Amino acid sequence: MLRFGLRALFESAGAAYVGSVLAYLVEFGVILLLGNHRWIDAIQMAPTFFLPIVSGASLAYLLKNHLSRASYFAWIVPGCFFLRALAEVTRSPYSPNSEVWNTLIGIDCGSSECLYEALFTVPLVCALSYSVTSAFIRIYKRNNLARDTQVLF
Repeated sequence: MLRFGLRALFESAGAAYVGSVLAYLVEFGVILLLGNHRWIDAIQMAPTFFLPIVSGASLAYLLKNHLSRASYFAWIVPGCFFLRALAEVTRSPYSPNSEVWNTLIGIDCGSSECLYEALFTVPLVCALSYSVTSAFIRIYKRNNLARDTQVLF
C-alpha cells in the first residue's frame, strides 16, 4: 500500500509538472517563431488548454510500457493544489466571480501575472489528460492481450 501511494505521488507530480514544463517549452518555441500574440496564447493555453492536454497525453503515450494503476490517480495531488488555490482566490475580499475565472482559467489574468494558472490550473489539466490517456492505453493493451490469448487457444 505504501509503495502504491509513493508511486501515485511521484507519478502525479511527474505527470503534472513535467507535462506543464513541456507545454510551456512548446509555447515558448511557438512564440519565438510566430511572435507574441494574444490569440496564440488563447489557443495554446487558457481557456482551451490545448498544449497541456497534448503534453499530458504525450507523456502517457511515451510511458505506455511503464504505466500502473497509480496513473489513474495522477490528478489527485494537482487537484488538491488547485482546490486550495480556488479557495484562496474566492476568499479574496475584492474578488468578484469574473476575477476568479480570469485568475484561474481565463485569458485576462494580468492582475496575478497568470501565476495561478501556471502553477495550479495547467498542472491539473496535464495530470487529467495523463490519467485519461493512461486509462485508454491500459484498456487498449488489455484488449489486445485478451485477443492475442484467444487466438493462441
